[in-house]
Amino acid sequence: MVKLSGISICSLLLLTAMVSSLRVRREAKAPIYHAASAKDRVKNEYIVKLKDDITQKELNKLHEHFAKVSKEKGVKIDLHKNIETVMKAFTAELSEAAVEELRWLDEVEYVEEDEEFQLDYTLPVGLDRIDQDELPLDGNYRSMFGYGTGVNVFVMDTGILFEHNQFGGRAFPFTDQIGDGLDGSDCHGHGTHVAGIIGGNSVGVANDVTLYSARTFDCYGRQGTAARLIAAIDAIGAGIKPNSLLSMSISGGKNIAVNEALDRLSATTGIIIITAAGNKARDACLNTPPSAQSVITVGATTADDEFASYSNYGSCVDILAPGSGIYSAHSKSPNAYTKKSGSSMACPHVTGAAAILRSINSSYTVDDIRSILLDSAGKNLIDMSVIPEEHRATTPNILLRLPEPWRKDGLCGSDNPNVLGEDGQCDWFGDNSCCMGDHICASCHDGCSTDCTDYTRICTNTCTWPFDDYCDDGGPGSSYNLCEYGTDCADCDDRTPMSG
Repeated sequence: MVKLSGISICSLLLLTAMVSSLRVRREAKAPIYHAASAKDRVKNEYIVKLKDDITQKELNKLHEHFAKVSKEKGVKIDLHKNIETVMKAFTAELSEAAVEELRWLDEVEYVEEDEEFQLDYTLPVGLDRIDQDELPLDGNYRSMFGYGTGVNVFVMDTGILFEHNQFGGRAFPFTDQIGDGLDGSDCHGHGTHVAGIIGGNSVGVANDVTLYSARTFDCYGRQGTAARLIAAIDAIGAGIKPNSLLSMSISGGKNIAVNEALDRLSATTGIIIITAAGNKARDACLNTPPSAQSVITVGATTADDEFASYSNYGSCVDILAPGSGIYSAHSKSPNAYTKKSGSSMACPHVTGAAAILRSINSSYTVDDIRSILLDSAGKNLIDMSVIPEEHRATTPNILLRLPEPWRKDGLCGSDNPNVLGEDGQCDWFGDNSCCMGDHICASCHDGCSTDCTDYTRICTNTCTWPFDDYCDDGGPGSSYNLCEYGTDCADCDDRTPMSG
């Protein structure tokens, strides 16, 4: 490993020679970006962003010169990681003198100080809240579009306790940037809690997803530097899995390199990136990842439908979700649980919802997912008075609500205008309960006509499968009321077609 600390004049001359032996010397030094907060800066650690057109030959020559300086002059230049997939860069420990010389290299686009990121939590009503419009809670959770089958979710966090009972063999290591031999396993608890909300068997939004640990924080919730985040993002880009999401319940000061890496990962792989707004009670646009262009950013709400006092706010927030007092898995043992609060807990609720949508259609882009989530969300339900007045209007009062087949959210077939009598065909599995105006179409699986205007059955007398919720249990001549799963729908006999 290479360390540029205590560089002598002789070493600087050699570095200058290194500069002249590569490309031409710049007319002006490459910019250097400082950590958003001095207390979060990692001393002598840097991210060196190289120009996109640098050739492999030039990159090899650059590294050869570093090695030569280290070997011949006893100067260590610690090259931690090469970033190759999402962008051309490397992370290193460098002295100030070395940084100044590197900034004269034509190959260098910019240099940025490394900085510490933090986990977003302050110490499961969530599931109950996101499948209904308004309070009070009904004590139930169900998704009408399944639970994320076939979707892969990378969890960038403290790791995952793979053997926890909530994951049932669906959680695996992927990349570990800490290097303490734990191979993605969680010794802190935050990552396991987040993964549980995303895909736990009984505490998760989408309990059929496959979870992958992208560990970037240690056992104390620290060491989550920008360099480690970029290295993990690069690893995900290099080993991307089909139909993937990335959940990031983390935040730090605004970091150009991390934002660029995320935006490039999204653009090149199509991965959907969901991130926490942060817990500083300030404008989320001052933070990374929320300030990245390609992410869906989630602010937190309380059990009383109030905007959480700790949550970041502002125009970089896309949607809100429950974040206070959320019950989920813990890493202490395979059967351990705890409650936590923070935008870290809000973020995985939206990740789970996005996974459900991606399981319906793997070609959905981040714009598609954002649009569907916003269309189906609850509007103006949250008390936003805790937000400073100057930011209240720019913060969306939009609460996560799982899309449902009878809601007018564009999910009932690409050419279905959701009007009774017009294109009432069941185009895909979700159409067997799609909305025809304000009415419910018959279940296509149950022997009815595929034309939603000409069905003869709704369900059998007992609700024995999810779509039987739409039984008419209100007696003769009643409108279509919801029947609870497993209960007797006494009035669910053969029906005549609805009109209007």
